[in-house]
Amino acid sequence: MLALFRNNIKWIGWSIVIAFALTMFAGTFWGGGGSSRSASTSSPELSTDYVALVGSIPVSGQKFYGFFSEVQTASMESDQHRKPTPEMLMERYYYAFQRAMEFSILLQHAHATDLEVGRSEYQSYLQQVMRGLGITRKSELRKKLADNGLNYEAYKVRLEDNIRVQKIQKTLNQVSISDQDIINYYTELLASHILIPINPDQPDEARSQTETIRDDILRGNLSFTQAASQYSADPSNAQKGGDLGWIRYHSVVAPFADAAYALDKGALSEPVKTQFGWHLIKVEDSRPTKVIEPDAFASERQTVAQARAQYNKNQLLVDVAGDSPLIIVNTLLKGVHAIKTGVYTDAIQGFEASISQDPDSPIPHYFLAKLYAEKDQHDLAESEWEKAGLKADLMQETSPWPSVYVGQGQYYAEQGQRTKMKAAYAKALDLGKTDLNTLDALADAYTEAGMVAKFKAVDQQRQDLQAALKADADAAASLVSDSE
Repeated sequence: MLALFRNNIKWIGWSIVIAFALTMFAGTFWGGGGSSRSASTSSPELSTDYVALVGSIPVSGQKFYGFFSEVQTASMESDQHRKPTPEMLMERYYYAFQRAMEFSILLQHAHATDLEVGRSEYQSYLQQVMRGLGITRKSELRKKLADNGLNYEAYKVRLEDNIRVQKIQKTLNQVSISDQDIINYYTELLASHILIPINPDQPDEARSQTETIRDDILRGNLSFTQAASQYSADPSNAQKGGDLGWIRYHSVVAPFADAAYALDKGALSEPVKTQFGWHLIKVEDSRPTKVIEPDAFASERQTVAQARAQYNKNQLLVDVAGDSPLIIVNTLLKGVHAIKTGVYTDAIQGFEASISQDPDSPIPHYFLAKLYAEKDQHDLAESEWEKAGLKADLMQETSPWPSVYVGQGQYYAEQGQRTKMKAAYAKALDLGKTDLNTLDALADAYTEAGMVAKFKAVDQQRQDLQAALKADADAAASLVSDSE
């Protein structure tokens, strides 16, 4: 698939922090792409501020842009001499969406379970927020909110929702890990299963059928493999005797994992219920992925606890959202999501629609050019590269995009258009003299193109810049040391 899309986000656990409130004045991405709906002042069920829907659960636009602003702010120092490429921004954008989606689903759960926020909880949280904003009086906060078109009551709802999700996250993080849990975490099982789905109109039938199948296997009327082929509703492995291959504890749903890891080798489980239906499980073998020495259990406990907390959160997200469809209303986000999920036709539609929201940005054209090239629609790809270049030219003084010209040059190189390739790379170098990402990319590009002299010049420029940056950093560290 596209080299452009090889980078995957490494998803990690997250917690609700004060930064959520600090991003209350967050803007939008690349100058546009936001929902035109007004901000909500009520519960999620009535919210009109959303960029997507998970079933009937709105994914908060305010949270989405807040998370993106938070990521951008955290990256500000590293971005000084490594201007983020469109791909890097796409990763940050999608990461912010994942966090906003999680937040919105957990908030839905909080409201559904009537999770309350006490007065003292709110006051304590509010004081933290005000300190973070450099505000000492509530009247100052009200004025700052009013100056930005917000009112205190709506903002109070946001803060209370932050607290609700924070409390859920805290509960999910409160896990107790035994030595056996640690052993299980570092053990894989060679497992098979038979799945009998539950008919909502006759929910007891699946359990009864599962028990009958189990009795037939134990009596020798048919083997587990035969039963899986004949009865299992899991299409991925029914004809393979229900073989799941090697599984890990945190790769399967909790009831399944608990039952599988409690089995002896070769034993057949009792019927096990999960959200997918009723299962019969058989474990053929086990193997450690890491040998834990007796004195290492204490140090491993936190690692396993974090994995369990993340697992618990994922389970809750699944329980709340179920198989609800994801509907994205933000056009730019729709394009990004379609790229991440490999649906390139939808990606093209999303980026095309997003152009009207940010007509001056070269970035939608950048992605469209790469998408059309992937589909071998080279007339369209070249047209989009030209548009990306034209719009990047207009932004040279205010917000240069050397990576647009690098991508353009790479495309022309693949098409054997060396004159256009050289021109694009020269433009990228002119705009990216102090950008290490551009210099790295051009060094690779010139090497690939066999342009040795150009490579040496860019490589020397890169080394000089790195040396200058290191000298600046050493000087700054020396000043701090002297002051101390």
